[in-house]
Amino acid sequence: MPSIKSSAGQADVSITKQPDGTITFSAPNWPGASFGSNNETVSGHCGGVLDVNSIHQSIQSDEQRIEDKRRFIDDAFKQINDTTRNPPYDPAYIDNLKSQVAGAQNDIQIIKDSLDSWNSLDKQYSTLVDQVNAADKADAPAGEAQTNEEKNAAEAQGVTLEPGAAATTTTESVTNSDPNKFKGESGNPAPQTPEGSDPSNANQDQNNDGGGGGNPGESFTAKAASGGRVSGPPTQNSAPAKSKWNGGDDMRVALIIPPAYFGPNTASEIRSAGGIVFPYTPTLSYDTSASYGNSNPLHSNYTQYFFKNSSVSAITLSGKFTVQNENEANIWLSIVQLGRILTKMPFGSDTKFLAGSAPPVVRLYGYGAYVFDNVPVSITSFKFDLPEGVDYIHNSGSGFTNSMAPAISTISFTLIPMYSRQEIRDFSVDKWVSGGLDGKGYL
Repeated sequence: MPSIKSSAGQADVSITKQPDGTITFSAPNWPGASFGSNNETVSGHCGGVLDVNSIHQSIQSDEQRIEDKRRFIDDAFKQINDTTRNPPYDPAYIDNLKSQVAGAQNDIQIIKDSLDSWNSLDKQYSTLVDQVNAADKADAPAGEAQTNEEKNAAEAQGVTLEPGAAATTTTESVTNSDPNKFKGESGNPAPQTPEGSDPSNANQDQNNDGGGGGNPGESFTAKAASGGRVSGPPTQNSAPAKSKWNGGDDMRVALIIPPAYFGPNTASEIRSAGGIVFPYTPTLSYDTSASYGNSNPLHSNYTQYFFKNSSVSAITLSGKFTVQNENEANIWLSIVQLGRILTKMPFGSDTKFLAGSAPPVVRLYGYGAYVFDNVPVSITSFKFDLPEGVDYIHNSGSGFTNSMAPAISTISFTLIPMYSRQEIRDFSVDKWVSGGLDGKGYL
């Protein structure tokens, strides 16, 4: 795979063109990419699919983080400098507030470094893409390199240009994309199995829903066009095909989890995706409601109603997972382990996480910007079944070794929206109507 080196601000960046044509980047020393034991911002690894949308989203995220930190500092200084309060604030509380202000000021500087790196990467984007494509073309065997225009024209006609050969018609097929990062270069969502279909049927019509059977392992790697089961070398008319993403976001349902909760055994596919991606279309439901009280005046023909409050119910999320080999068994076991951890409170002698704090807030994504986009949720319940009458795959390789996973099972989560006080305060119907809250997770 061709790769080039560059720098973005304080980060050293490696740009790589994957075999499926996706361009990814990796930066092991990105400023502000992770959090320390006290939730402070520290340098860490950053990477994923390199595309303009994700870069701009990261820039906006860093700008918002800086704004939030500054708002906190302003509020804190108002309390620290408040000499009119009677009784005055507890000195211990003020000392703790000063310590938090110092930490926030340090975080702002690191986030600024991260912002500078994203802006630098944004300015270099076109040049870096051209350079890695040129490196790819230089590395290609004789007769294999072809221009993007030739490829796009061939794909528009439903044909594949073989190296050194004339264009030949191929059977149309679509597989799940490679979600090495949940937010990737995409235009159309990766296909998900329609509700009620049997995900174990790997021989579905490829031109119908394009996804075939699929399973967690194959949802994270390129999958053969035959639906995941390859009986022999592909012929010219049944060659493997990959999803084409043209600038949008991955639309599949996913729970994005703080990286600190990934353990040494967590499957690399989950680490790369940033959390749990549902390989088949899950069942997902919730409701919003407006609550009204009532009054019944004497000698009145009508009840009078008055508004009390609005609320969003718990979100139920349930989907099928399939396992066909040891790697997929490790993915399934990693999801089970995460479900258990994410419903536990740090306790006792915990040092990496603050003992006594609540389980973490995770982010729910699914079906695009106007359905579930960056919704902050907490997991109130996690459930999986171990059915009878199915095969169990033994995992003896890396990760969660000497364990077994069912060939097909259902994993369910119950989620509650968990908006911070600042997010609640920032909500505005005016902003909602005008689009000012897009991508901020409000339901």
